[in-house]
Amino acid sequence: MKIDPIEALKLAAAGLAAWMAYKAITSGAKAAEAVGDVLTHQLNPASSDNLVNQALEGAGSYLSGNPNWTLGGSVYDLLHGDPSDPTKNTAIEAINPAASGNLINRGVTAAGQAVSGNQSWSLGTWLYDITHP
Repeated sequence: MKIDPIEALKLAAAGLAAWMAYKAITSGAKAAEAVGDVLTHQLNPASSDNLVNQALEGAGSYLSGNPNWTLGGSVYDLLHGDPSDPTKNTAIEAINPAASGNLINRGVTAAGQAVSGNQSWSLGTWLYDITHP
């Protein structure tokens, strides 16, 4: 059985929201306020405090090594290019399979650096090392 990661994340967010509402209710908070808070903040897709956004930003911060990493900031950077090089289109670069800065390579490199503890780890170097013992 193949599990879709997005659906799994949605299910986990809904479960966490239900647990948070339960904890708020059992800790003496008014039920209406607790449920209202969960609905207006934790599950609201327009809120930057929603559970899915918090999970993505937590993962992005961890993988990038930047505690200030945000999903919105990354999307902005992707769409608006590099201010130091106005001719560089980061949106095209992000999906170009031949570019070392594409999204897949950046994600794999960040994960490889986090797992190995080696900040100079890269996918290209790793592939070279395993094919040239």
